[in-house]
Amino acid sequence: MVATVTIDPRAPLYELSVDGKPVINPSRLGFDLHPGGRLQRDLTVVEERRRDRDEVWEQPWGEERLIRDRHNELVLTLKEQAAPGRLLELHLRLSDDGLALRCVLPGAAPVEVLDERTEFVLGGDPLLWWLPAYGFARDEYLYRCQPLSAVRDEPRGRALHTPLTVRTENGLTLCFHEAALVDYAGMNLAPQPGGMLRCDLTPWSDGVKVRGDGAIRTPWRTVQVGRRPVDLINSRLILNLNDPPAIDPAPFRPGKYIGVWWGYILNIWDRVPGPHYGATTARCLDYIDFAARHGFDGVLIESWNQGWEQWPKVEAMRFTEPSSGFDEAAVLARARSSGVHLVGHAESGGDISHMEISLPEITAGLRRWGAKVVKTGYVAAQPGLVRRLPDGTTTHEWHYGQFSVNHHALVTQTMARLGIAVIAHEGVKDTGLRRTWPNLFSRECARGQEFNAFDVADGGNPPEHEATLAFTRLLSGPMDFTPGIFDPALKWLRGWRGVQRRLIYGRSRVNTTLAKQLALYVVIHSPMQMAADLIENYEGHPAFQFIKDVPVDWERSIALEGEVGRHVVIARQERGGRDWYIGAIGDGRPLDIEIDLGFLEEGVPYQATIYGDAPDADWRDRPDAWRVWTARVGAGDQLPIRLAPGGGQAIRLVPLA
Repeated sequence: MVATVTIDPRAPLYELSVDGKPVINPSRLGFDLHPGGRLQRDLTVVEERRRDRDEVWEQPWGEERLIRDRHNELVLTLKEQAAPGRLLELHLRLSDDGLALRCVLPGAAPVEVLDERTEFVLGGDPLLWWLPAYGFARDEYLYRCQPLSAVRDEPRGRALHTPLTVRTENGLTLCFHEAALVDYAGMNLAPQPGGMLRCDLTPWSDGVKVRGDGAIRTPWRTVQVGRRPVDLINSRLILNLNDPPAIDPAPFRPGKYIGVWWGYILNIWDRVPGPHYGATTARCLDYIDFAARHGFDGVLIESWNQGWEQWPKVEAMRFTEPSSGFDEAAVLARARSSGVHLVGHAESGGDISHMEISLPEITAGLRRWGAKVVKTGYVAAQPGLVRRLPDGTTTHEWHYGQFSVNHHALVTQTMARLGIAVIAHEGVKDTGLRRTWPNLFSRECARGQEFNAFDVADGGNPPEHEATLAFTRLLSGPMDFTPGIFDPALKWLRGWRGVQRRLIYGRSRVNTTLAKQLALYVVIHSPMQMAADLIENYEGHPAFQFIKDVPVDWERSIALEGEVGRHVVIARQERGGRDWYIGAIGDGRPLDIEIDLGFLEEGVPYQATIYGDAPDADWRDRPDAWRVWTARVGAGDQLPIRLAPGGGQAIRLVPLA
């Protein structure tokens, strides 16, 4: 892999080649600034610095304990030849798995970025797996797969979210994203003629992209390169580009949780007191007892507080005052005596200004609960984040703009000081900041399990959805997908306590088999993993054993094989242990494959406990048809895997010696 920089009179240019073939053709860099205008032309090199690095660092938690960072770095300081002689630094890092570059404006005066002119010129007509960047539903859309030329013609294709996964005409699979998004606008990519993707920064409501009081440092713009699609999953480029921990990571321990949640999504519970209230004292006590009985670390209780009666008037939300149906003292006492912690919940409804004003109240409530984790929410159509100015006027901002980026940094750092981890829904995309802030556990930032319950228009997430996420959204970091639904067709639910009359979503169902729901615990990494179904569906179910057994923290992770949107197989080794777990998932077609077990310890026999689809399983008609069996295997074996339509396979490998 070779990167080249050329300082052309019209603009600084960079390019990238792999195996002697161009991957990124000469592409321009630069800015449009206020004051000062364009900073791009007639630049000259005044300083050049180079550095090579090859080191191993340890994650406190994550998909891999020890991570190698091997790269070459080039830093060029450029200066305008004409007045006012502004400076521009170009930083490039080349690794085995891709290229990263960033621009730095080292000036001290306040400046506004009106546009960032970073380009990625691919040439030809590559294939894209994409989401629209400025849709009202943020990033909660289904991925589409189209050539770049066709995306340009789409009404929503003017700008695309990252991570953006691309198949080039020479057979490489690339991912375009960013790392270390701090005090800057999130980057989208705008398709252009000639196979080009151009940086499109998420603006403030007045059109300015970024405001800076002094030096401005872009996030790293990243191009991950895979000769095979699974090489992208095995890349650690994004994490390597972030700073080491800014806090002691010790208080933030991964775990598993259940929660008073899925019933809201199914519409069988209400968020306000009444005959169908979800967060009743009795139900919360049942969930705590279930968690303690089965070894779960936490219980999420949503809508326990006052204010939901006036939704969406979020300024009425009270973050420390329980509703009339929730006996807080009794619930806290049961949790403490059971050794189960309560997962806090703070929903902003997109009113960021109100949430920031309420942070003292929110943190007081979390301290009272002894919470170790808080789930935050920002449900609002774009651009719907409320920003109140000192003069009393209100603006509405985008979820990925600088205003939102800085808000999430404030919440993360506030919670870090209290030893509380964050699970952010409807937030800002992950850019590897979990390395710097290890309390930043996971995010949503994609269509999760909930869309299987309430998306009437699309009928939920199609069977290929999770196999697409593995090569797109999940490349950015952990996701709170909420797997583990044991009644995919919702058959049991429809006859439960006469609730059929309350199921308003006639097409509601989960478009997977039960075995695939188990496999998602390995495929989708999250340090705080939820068993999302109603506890009635878990009690006494033998497949629940896999959810109890599967870890959330890993020594090693290896994506073994897969194709975007078709299938993926991932193996992970338990941190500090010798057990391995494999998750395999497919799309809506049946699939038979064999995987090489060469990653296992040489010369050691393993017992494989395999949770898979039954021979007649199918996500449409027999989603709950599953079976479990055992096999004796070793490092020299090929393990056959059969996936039903919409199916999966979850495997635990335990050494016998």
